Amino acid sequence: MDQHCAAVASKLASSYFRRMNERQQLIDKAKEVAANLGCRRLARSDFIREAGVPESRIRQHFDGWLELCELAGLETNTQNVRLDDDEIFVAMRDAFVQMGRIGPMHKFNRVFRFSVDIFKRRGMRWNDALLAFRQWCEKNDPNFYLLAELPVAAETRALASLPPDFNVDTSSKVSTWARVNGRVYGEFLNFRGLQHAPVNEQGVVFLFGMVAHELGYTVESVQTGYPDCEAKRKISPNRWERIRIEFEFTSRSFRDHGHDPKGCDVIVCWEHNYPACPVEVLALGDAIKKLPGYDPNRQSPAR
Repeated sequence: MDQHCAAVASKLASSYFRRMNERQQLIDKAKEVAANLGCRRLARSDFIREAGVPESRIRQHFDGWLELCELAGLETNTQNVRLDDDEIFVAMRDAFVQMGRIGPMHKFNRVFRFSVDIFKRRGMRWNDALLAFRQWCEKNDPNFYLLAELPVAAETRALASLPPDFNVDTSSKVSTWARVNGRVYGEFLNFRGLQHAPVNEQGVVFLFGMVAHELGYTVESVQTGYPDCEAKRKISPNRWERIRIEFEFTSRSFRDHGHDPKGCDVIVCWEHNYPACPVEVLALGDAIKKLPGYDPNRQSPAR
């Protein structure tokens, strides 16, 4: 019994010292970034960009951004200093990723790291904030997987001879309409039993299940925690290797979710849009093009 207690105490102590070490590393990194930028007041967005540290790590080790600044000896934003637009939009993206959809303001406010009052102080209603966020995404993160769920400004939809919510896309034979909050589908894929391309992580999981065997994988288990899946991958005619898989809609979501690259071996996604990804990526959008049943001429009903 004493040996068991000693082992537990040793494990707890080891975990404590590891957390304290990681905490000190973040403090030192904040000092370093501030010195490199030549500033005494370090913005959270600048720190995340320069240090490559996900927001989740800050929340894991500190009560908030201000605590990290205080411990690093940096000036804190104690006055009512206006936040940068980029910082607000990054926080909006993080909140929507956590929600998994574009939801109503009261649910968004539960996970938003600021307050929705920030929009009211800028004279914006919720729909105005979503429109501004969409414009920011189109410029800064055009592959954001929830972009299609965001509202579109009326002036971009209207044509004089058509209803105000109708928009003719001259680059395609199919015209596009404004959303009415119905279910959203991906491009026509017509791949075996899958009519449309995935638009979320669940679609990726389903498609991987359809083709895993042909791609040399066999699934052992799937779970809701990180990583999502444990599988084996064929590495020679008579040998299989254990593989930890994380499912994402796009590979960039792996970075946005703040996952530890050491925790998985392969990211299975629909689209690979993270060139600097530290983990191997299997993009199903490319992989299925090499499989029987894929016909590029069947992707659009207009063809």
